[in-house]
Amino acid sequence: MLKSETEAPKKVTRKKTESTAAPRPRKTAAPKAAVPDLPLPEPTYDEIAARAYALWEGRGRGHGSQNEDWILAEQQLRAERAAALVTSRPGSRRSKSDA
Repeated sequence: MLKSETEAPKKVTRKKTESTAAPRPRKTAAPKAAVPDLPLPEPTYDEIAARAYALWEGRGRGHGSQNEDWILAEQQLRAERAAALVTSRPGSRRSKSDA
């Protein structure tokens, strides 16, 4: 007799995959904030330049930090716009002429 004739066939088991597993319940979305996600208008070159100039003057007009002043000016202007959007009434948008 052959060895394969005397042994019972091995049982093949398969791992559960996502396609054969029970479907998972979907996560529900978090409630939306009162203020809709609106794209913030980017600060203009002139606005950034004016703010960077004011920062430079505030530091005593020292040399060598124009890049830092520019980046800080951009950050400040964006933060101010984001804060203004959050504190404004929900659903209303200010026009550029109101700013």
